[in-house]
Parts: sequence; C-alpha cells; structure tokens
Amino acid sequence: SSAASDVYKRQAPEEEKVIRIPHDKLHSFKGHTFNVEKNAKFMAFVASIRAHGVTQPAIVRPDGKDSYEIVSGHRRDLGGIEAGIPYTPCIVRSLNDEQAIQQMVEDNVNNRDISTMELARSLKVQLDSIKRQGAREELSGKDLTSETDEKISKRSNEIIAERNGMSVKQVQR
Repeated sequence: SSAASDVYKRQAPEEEKVIRIPHDKLHSFKGHTFNVEKNAKFMAFVASIRAHGVTQPAIVRPDGKDSYEIVSGHRRDLGGIEAGIPYTPCIVRSLNDEQAIQQMVEDNVNNRDISTMELARSLKVQLDSIKRQGAREELSGKDLTSETDEKISKRSNEIIAERNGMSVKQVQR
C-alpha cells in the first residue's frame, strides 16, 4: 500500500455516511473530464434543488489539506451554489487516483446525458487508468504473464465496455 492511499484511509470515516460539506471545502478532482453547462436543463435542475434540495450525495475524497476533491457530483455542487444552499451532501471515500477515475467516469457515463467528445475523453481516461493499474500489477509481480500491449489493450477495452454497458466496438470507436 502506498503512502498516499494510507493518508486517504486515515482521513476518510470508517463507515460511509452522508455529510454536509461547505462549498469552499470542495474542489474538482484533478482528472475531471466533464463540463457543467449552465443551460436551460441546468437551470431546471437548480429549480429542483431549490424545491427539494440535493437528493443524491456527491462522492468526494479527502485531499489531505482539510478539504475534499469532488470525484462525482460537480453538477450537484454547482447547482447547490446556484440555488443558494451553503453545502453539498457528500459521501467521503478513500479512493486512490485510479479508483477515483473509475468512479468519476462510471457515474457520469451512466447517469447523465453527455456529449460524444466528453464520452470519448472519459473513456480514454478510464482506459489509461486501467492500463496503468495493469502495468503496476505486472511490475509488482502480481501478474507474472508477459502480455503484449495489444492484449492488455483488448482486455482493457472489454473491461470498459462491460462497466459502461457498451459493446467493445463502441469503446474502440
């Protein structure tokens, strides 16, 4: 276990629960690939937040500086700001960079309308993350087979297709 993941484990609560975190304690995850457009659909979302509050918590991880990175829920956070709510309901998770990327992409691809470019960028980030994770496992001796990049890539494409409810051909395109 790396030192960075040990820091996250110490700072995240033992048990997952929803906590209210003020907006000034939240900032974007550094690998975030999605945009929040302040269009008519977003303004309808803000009206819903004014009426009912934020009904789904954001997923965040501690940044080690008394604040949190938003992994999933940027739109909810911005909607809450726009609606005048002083906090965002959040679940704090101990996620390393690879896990955070997977969570961000899966939540956004599966739960909202995104543009083709956002989808392509997100699947690329997810693919790179899986490849890095596989390379690390191979280097650390967990995977003793010596596969070519082509085989690793094929497996990665299959993993992404399965996680996002897509065909391998869709992921490749």
